[in-house]
Amino acid sequence: MNLIYFKISSIILIFLIGIIASYSDLKYKKVSNKIILIGLLCSFMLKIIYALYYDLSEIPLYFIELIAITILCFILYYFNVWAAGDSKLLLIILMFLITDNFIYKTIFTVMLIFVFGFIYIILESFYLYVIEKHSNKSSYLNNFSGSIIDAILKILFNFSMIICVDKVMISIFGNKVTTSLLLINIVVAITIGQWYLKKREILFFIFINLLIISLITFLNQSAFNVNIIVNLMIVILIAILRKFSSRYNHRIINIDDVEIGMVLSYITIIQFSYFKLRGLPLLTYENTKSRLNQDEVKSIKLLKQSKYNIDEIIIVRLIPFAHFIALSGLICSFLK
Repeated sequence: MNLIYFKISSIILIFLIGIIASYSDLKYKKVSNKIILIGLLCSFMLKIIYALYYDLSEIPLYFIELIAITILCFILYYFNVWAAGDSKLLLIILMFLITDNFIYKTIFTVMLIFVFGFIYIILESFYLYVIEKHSNKSSYLNNFSGSIIDAILKILFNFSMIICVDKVMISIFGNKVTTSLLLINIVVAITIGQWYLKKREILFFIFINLLIISLITFLNQSAFNVNIIVNLMIVILIAILRKFSSRYNHRIINIDDVEIGMVLSYITIIQFSYFKLRGLPLLTYENTKSRLNQDEVKSIKLLKQSKYNIDEIIIVRLIPFAHFIALSGLICSFLK
């Protein structure tokens, strides 16, 4: 059997699972475990058939790669990058890509997911900005905070981190990684932009980054091939876009519009702590680990008829990662 048939089968399965998972995430705010189980069985069967036709040694390799990808997905979930269902979906998508170039395709898929997610945030923020200006009414909180000095320190920190990562990558992999550096830099800038650090911590990391950069430059002159201007522009542009999009991180909604899977803001949870009504959520991390369940939604909606007479609450805007995981996996499935 020609290898092209396995590749076509993998692409079709990624497409179908991606469509079903995206629909489930859009309608029910979660990726069903049934979809994950079916995907895992399909990837396993495809791998077994591939091994029987070409090389039986691929079977142990499958389980090694499965363990490696499981650890990666767990780390992304543990650090609140996305929900458990998204991590399991990524696991399935990556299992269809591991017939060759395992490390490259895994890294590239994850980078694409973050890039698509960031693009989505920016485009949606611009859309919300236009709607807000035309309606002359805001349903979002103003999250702008911090001084000019704080902004400059964060830019310097991001910039030093990108240069440090570039130098490390070039010193290890040489010029082979040069074509991927732009995408890597964008992902690094997006990721570390989410870190909340104190001034002392930022200054410490800047010092460590400069130390590593100086050491690598001294030991390996070829690693000096880093485009300073492009990296600085990336950091500044992403910082500006992130500050603009943060304006729409929290949304004010009517209590009647509360749905399963939404995430409450810290402000709402503090407000709830003063209410003596059973079943109200009293904890949030403002991420997917704090999604509302059916009982919590019922309790929240009772507030409108209670003596507290609450009409509105504040929720957190979430990124539909399932769509971008499926799209990134489909793109990477076409790569050699």
